Amino acid sequence: MRARPLRVFVTHTSELARYPPGQSFLDAACAGVRRVDAVPVTMLDLGARQDVPFEVCRNEVLGCDVHLSVLGFRYGTPIPEMPGGTSYVEFEFDVATEAGMPRLVFLIDERTPLPPALVDEDRGRIARFRDRVRAGAGRLVSALVSDPGHLEAAVSQALVRLTKEDVPAADGVPWVLPPLSAPVVDRPDLVDELLPALTAPRAETGDLTTTLEGAGGFGKTTLAVMLCRRPEIRSRFPGGLLWVTVGEQREGAELAATIGELCAALSGASPATADPMLAGARLGELLDEREPALLVLDDVWRPEQLAPFLIGGAACRRLVTTRNAGVAPRSGRAVVVGHMTAEEARRTLTAGLDELPAGVVARLLEITGRWAVLLGLVNGTMLDQVRLGATAEQAGRWALRRLESLGPTAFDVDEAGSRSLTVAATIGASLDLLTPDERERYLELAAMPEDVDVPPSALALLWTGTGGLAAAEAERVRARLVRLRLVIGGWSGASPTLRLHDVHRAFLRHQSAPDRLAAWNRALVEEARRLLPADGRAAWWRLPGDAGYLWRTLPYHLAEAGLADELAALVCDLRWIAARI
Repeated sequence: MRARPLRVFVTHTSELARYPPGQSFLDAACAGVRRVDAVPVTMLDLGARQDVPFEVCRNEVLGCDVHLSVLGFRYGTPIPEMPGGTSYVEFEFDVATEAGMPRLVFLIDERTPLPPALVDEDRGRIARFRDRVRAGAGRLVSALVSDPGHLEAAVSQALVRLTKEDVPAADGVPWVLPPLSAPVVDRPDLVDELLPALTAPRAETGDLTTTLEGAGGFGKTTLAVMLCRRPEIRSRFPGGLLWVTVGEQREGAELAATIGELCAALSGASPATADPMLAGARLGELLDEREPALLVLDDVWRPEQLAPFLIGGAACRRLVTTRNAGVAPRSGRAVVVGHMTAEEARRTLTAGLDELPAGVVARLLEITGRWAVLLGLVNGTMLDQVRLGATAEQAGRWALRRLESLGPTAFDVDEAGSRSLTVAATIGASLDLLTPDERERYLELAAMPEDVDVPPSALALLWTGTGGLAAAEAERVRARLVRLRLVIGGWSGASPTLRLHDVHRAFLRHQSAPDRLAAWNRALVEEARRLLPADGRAAWWRLPGDAGYLWRTLPYHLAEAGLADELAALVCDLRWIAARI
């Protein structure tokens, strides 16, 4: 049984993301992937290809299980560092080939009428690549398609056949890795320091724990994801990769349940205990039965949260991210993640944007303090202005005016208080792009728990209760917030999700009066009651089986709503406890 959804990397040239209008060829390919409950991964959210390091492309491909190409009649953007002008499309195909990945290639039929702009004047390079694909060997499937509808059906059928044949990632080895948030820029100095620490034998490192320390929003989680996508990690840890986000509040029975989920991923069964240390002991036993594995513990706040994960697992490496020094054992390796370098920050800020004046770039870098989360926010706001018709220069100057509105001097992001001002200014610039209703919906996300992927069903409960939004409108708002980088987009099961970065969530909760937070939580709870039988009782044990979000978080929302009596009754109700197990 697959420990996570199949991840499919979709390669395409840029025009296929826009043509034909309505449903593009890229839209169709991604829809075909989702039909079989797999996750499509594209480079679109990382900005223009020429601004994305080719090593990031390599890591993205290797982080997936299947490579899918949609080839038309343009060869694509060449990679400057590559001899011979190899395009990103062919490079990504070659990476998948060298890694032995299953490859699905869909060639647009030459009889399909296309606008001249979608065809290279000199078709020699793309013709040779198409011929090479047709003659390909190994785990390669190629097919002709004539339109997006045909492509969508062909993709889903090919993936069904492929999963029946079983791809390497379905061999029972878990490889659980969150998606990268955009924009992503390689940080070679840190990666070069971390990779040997993770992959070297224990005799050379002296300990099995490596820790990334740094302030919130400095890019620790993104760096960990990028590191785990390196091919050296996959080959070094044949026992798999497990990832868990701990968060500030997780402890006691909730922490034990989280550890139990890891046990279930390894053995199919979760230990029946509410004691984190006992659950951790079982996890250690399971890790000792496996080949070497990597366990990533993201956003750990206190040593007692980490302790259960350090039991047993003598061959298992632990990678810990934390904003607090001293959380991990002193015997381990600690790497401090600080500001981006000037070049890393520039590439993050300008991803997808051409011709930003050097002076504007320099001032934006100064104001944001080369802080990763802020750079991503500013980049998102500028890209959105460009989509509305602004030039890159106009968008950059607009963002700069907004950020300078709090004062003429740069903020010192080394000081916590000054960081708060910088966050307020940066998020404020993004909020200015929202309508008043959209802004209110975003503020209401302060009601959601920390470090939780929020599915559409939960968003609908919240936003129907607070703003009367229908499901389609809620999805539109979710997508807009993701595009502006105000939330982190993801995918779980068969639907998109969102998650608040800790920095954003702290900002929203600081902006929200306690009575408003309670009111938003009550609105969600009241909408959730509609899922229960209409007999006048709060029979929460009769929630639908597919209401997974509520089964996990209902006690949190009752507490936040100020419904203390109902919460006390719930946690002592054996029917709720039995149904939840």
